[in-house]
Amino acid sequence: MVSPSFDCRCIDSQRGLPEAVRIASSAFSALALSYAWKNDISPMAVDMAVVIQKTVDARAAGVMFTISPVTGDRSRMMIEACYGLGLGVVGGDVSPDRYVVAKIEGHIVERVVGDKHIEYIRGEQATPVEHERRVQLCLTDAEVLALAKVGKQLERLHRAPQDIEFAIDRELPAGQNVVLLQCRPVTVLPPRSPRAAAADEALSRFASSVLAAAKTS
Repeated sequence: MVSPSFDCRCIDSQRGLPEAVRIASSAFSALALSYAWKNDISPMAVDMAVVIQKTVDARAAGVMFTISPVTGDRSRMMIEACYGLGLGVVGGDVSPDRYVVAKIEGHIVERVVGDKHIEYIRGEQATPVEHERRVQLCLTDAEVLALAKVGKQLERLHRAPQDIEFAIDRELPAGQNVVLLQCRPVTVLPPRSPRAAAADEALSRFASSVLAAAKTS
C-alpha cells in the first residue's frame, strides 16, 4: 500500500529527472516522517522508487463492443470513435464515426462518418474541429482491424461479449498506438431477432439428432 504522504504529480518529458528527484525527496518531508513515526517505521528502511508513466496523448478514442449492441449479433463488432479524448463519445457531445467489423471473416463491413465538430485534446476544454477533418474518418482501416483483433482476444479471455474503451496515441508508431483504457462485460443486450433465434433452434435440433444417432450406432 502506498502512503498518501508521498508525492504524486503529472510531469512533462522536459522536467522528468528534476521532478523525479523532487518526488523521491518527499519520502523525508514532514508529513512523511510524521506518518512513519506514527506507524513505527524507520524512514531509512523505506525503499523509495519513482514511477514515471507515460500518459496517453489521444489522437482519437472511443468505444468498441464485441457484439452488435443494436441487434445482438455476435458475429459483428461495432466501434465508435471521435477525435481527441473519448469524452466526446461517452458524453454524447459528438456524433462519432461508426465501424462494423465481421468478427469471423475479419474485415470491415460498414463505415459511417459522424459529425465530429469538437474534440477534447487535453483536459475538459472542447476544441473545434476544422471541416476537412470532420468529414474524414478518424480511424484508419488498419487501426480498426487492430482493435477488432484485440477485442476478439478479450472476448475469448473473459468468455463473454466485452465493452471496451480505447485510444489511439499520436506519439506512438503505427502498429503500436492502440491503447486499451477499460474493459468490462456487456451487461445489457438487445433481444435476438426471430431469424437468429430460429437459426439457433435449428442448430440445436441438428446437434441433438447427431448425438442421438451416435449413441445408437
